Amino acid sequence: MNDVWIIGKGESLQRLTKKHIGKGIVMTINSSIQQVEALNLSNLTFALFKDGASPEYLNECPSMDCSFCPYGNVYPQRAIMLLHRHESIQCMPDYYPKMILDAEKYGLNWKNESVLLLIEFALSLGCDSFHFVCFDAVTNGSIKALYRDNEILENGHYLQQAERLKERCKTLTHEFIETK
Repeated sequence: MNDVWIIGKGESLQRLTKKHIGKGIVMTINSSIQQVEALNLSNLTFALFKDGASPEYLNECPSMDCSFCPYGNVYPQRAIMLLHRHESIQCMPDYYPKMILDAEKYGLNWKNESVLLLIEFALSLGCDSFHFVCFDAVTNGSIKALYRDNEILENGHYLQQAERLKERCKTLTHEFIETK
């Protein structure tokens, strides 16, 4: 099995420890990279920043100050940064290593959820066993998410996104892990 651990942004991210992540590749969504890198894991780690600034589909970033991103993105310390060609290509221009992903290459719409893009990217890397950690909308119906600096916000769209994620997972070997 080629495992991938995809770390969401649910409020349970506050309780993430090394015991919740096993061997394999780790992929994070937006600011969840902060909690993952604090664990000092030896896993190959990717940090996806799909929400952000790109003049192609969205307005330019209102500040272009990546030290305090209005989209909630944070600089990783060691991870390979993944940016989305249509949404975040201008983000953190001075950070390396990085890769540019295009949702359309994977048969997705550029507006699709970050986790769906990470699934397709992981499949392209040969991953075949998926572990979803801190996806609270799936595991307990919570729409609370942890953002940078441990700020907790609610997003009513998470329940709809959870349904699309569960639908996509029907053809994957997977589990959802709740941190306790």
